[in-house]
Amino acid sequence: MRFPSDQERRHPRQLGVYNQGKNEGGKGSKEASYSHKSQTGLIVFRRNSIQSEYKMLKVQEKEAHSNVVIAEELLITAKRQWESRPRQAKHIMHRREGGQGQETIIKMMMEKQEKSSSIRPEILYWKKLTTILESLTNSATNVPLKLGLINYNKKITHDLENELWGLLTSVDVVPHFVPLQQVDQTWTWKDFYPEWIDEEEVFEMPKCPLLPFPDLDKNTTLDVVFAEVPCDTSSDWRRDVLRLYIQLSAAHVAANSHSSYVVLSSVCSPFPNLFTCKELVLKRGHLWLYKLDLPKLEKKLALPVGSCELAVPLKQGSLQEMVKQEVQERGTRREAYATILHSAEAYMCGAIALAHSIRRTGSKRDMVILVDHTTQAHHRQGLEEAGWQVLPIDRIRNPHALPDSYNEWNYSKLRLWQLTSYHKIIFLDSDVLVLRNIDFLFQSEEVSAAPNSRTIFNSGLMVVEPHNCTFHLLMSLVDSVVSYNGGDQGFLNEIFTWWHRLPTHMNFLKHFFSNSQDEVEEKTKLFGMEPPLLYVLHFLGYKPWLCFRDYDCSWHFPELRKFASDVAHATWWNNYDSMSPQLQQYCSLTRNQTDILSYDIAASKLSPNPDPHLHWQRSISDPRFLYPALSPS
Repeated sequence: MRFPSDQERRHPRQLGVYNQGKNEGGKGSKEASYSHKSQTGLIVFRRNSIQSEYKMLKVQEKEAHSNVVIAEELLITAKRQWESRPRQAKHIMHRREGGQGQETIIKMMMEKQEKSSSIRPEILYWKKLTTILESLTNSATNVPLKLGLINYNKKITHDLENELWGLLTSVDVVPHFVPLQQVDQTWTWKDFYPEWIDEEEVFEMPKCPLLPFPDLDKNTTLDVVFAEVPCDTSSDWRRDVLRLYIQLSAAHVAANSHSSYVVLSSVCSPFPNLFTCKELVLKRGHLWLYKLDLPKLEKKLALPVGSCELAVPLKQGSLQEMVKQEVQERGTRREAYATILHSAEAYMCGAIALAHSIRRTGSKRDMVILVDHTTQAHHRQGLEEAGWQVLPIDRIRNPHALPDSYNEWNYSKLRLWQLTSYHKIIFLDSDVLVLRNIDFLFQSEEVSAAPNSRTIFNSGLMVVEPHNCTFHLLMSLVDSVVSYNGGDQGFLNEIFTWWHRLPTHMNFLKHFFSNSQDEVEEKTKLFGMEPPLLYVLHFLGYKPWLCFRDYDCSWHFPELRKFASDVAHATWWNNYDSMSPQLQQYCSLTRNQTDILSYDIAASKLSPNPDPHLHWQRSISDPRFLYPALSPS
């Protein structure tokens, strides 16, 4: 049925009945006069009938809405009681007016949803808030709730504002509009996540673009903050500047107004380390309701908006303050270093050397290593002797990897988020050495990591906060999210696009990017410096323990020479020399590995692109090579 418009109700002639009578009767005729009177009476009768029917339908609509609200409350109550009192809950689930069951209630809710789709878009934008706000007002001690409405690029007319007040006051809230300024349309994600910044401030002090966050009056207090976060799924929505701006604005408004709740409306998921899954109390459709940990949120907002500035200072004065804070808070939370071995006993020696390097720096934190069923009991014993707490896990297969490829099982790293007995984890790949104490990194937020290339971080060292819901979130995305490099690093970079930049000295890659003489000289100096300036050295290329100690075996291969450094190689062996003989035995070479090394030397000698430093001419003195183990170590 079509309802008459306001204009039609004011002017019945526009219904067309009168005009039809006038045209048929002719001007001034008796038939026309008679027709005019009779048709006018008919119009009045039909107008009154339509108005009466319209009012009745509005009453019915209001009653239906009330019934749906009651039904939803019953359903929520039933679900809550089902967990604690199953028998009573089962009774409530089937107690409906007129004998209605759960299926009828669901149908009513679906009809309500369909009806809402006919509402004008700008009204629907606000009306979908009511279902969540109702639950908050029911549990709130202070009503009406003060609702902050973050408004970006939406014109609020006088008529629309009146309608919004009508919608929102029906759930006992008082709206407070918070306008956002326009952001620079020329900004891209690279402006906030540049590949390189001047960390040591040799030429300039790195500065992030200045986002115009809302400036609230210091006396403004809110209970709930609402923001609509757009999502263009046809583009790279995970790296969208506008989404970054609106989510950070919502967080700033909540923190500055002491708001306990944030509601985001978005087809796509918010940043999982800004608004965390453990704060998510309700998700309904595209609405996400979070109960905020405000002290935690304030720490996050104190960080730079992107990797355009350092999240951890490199200057000694500022860094000492962070170290001092870590010492003061030591023991108040459970924290641990962690690494993982999955189907790769070739990394066993690396994991043992890593544990030894952590202890050499004076750290007393727990050290946890995740291993799968392929790790032999003999090797588990060696890991425990090195100080690792060995935790067995089931491997997680990378669904995008080829069978038997190097990255087939590297999604097992996601098990880190199941270490929920710890508040924070510093994950380290087993091919790194810790040269200086990095316990202060436990003060960092998830995900803090050093840059890799472009806009991404290197997952060889990262600070994470374990939680089962984060693990389940990651597992729900492994099939749909494609890694840029086919491994866990690419996958994690697609999920945690809002990450925090650590200085490169805290995960320094053994990699000569440009291979210029200046770069080689500068990095070679860093690799061998005593006492070390670097905190963590990451051994890309041929792993030192799989090679002999005489030189870096990356020199044998043209494609690996960008990772070759004899000085860095010697640094790893210096750590090895400080290990006990009991631990060193786990780093022996097998006959199979020495055969491979002998072949590589011969191949390097005959290569059309030979080693420019002629390492293959050197005599090998490493006793591990000369006297290999008879059986795998």
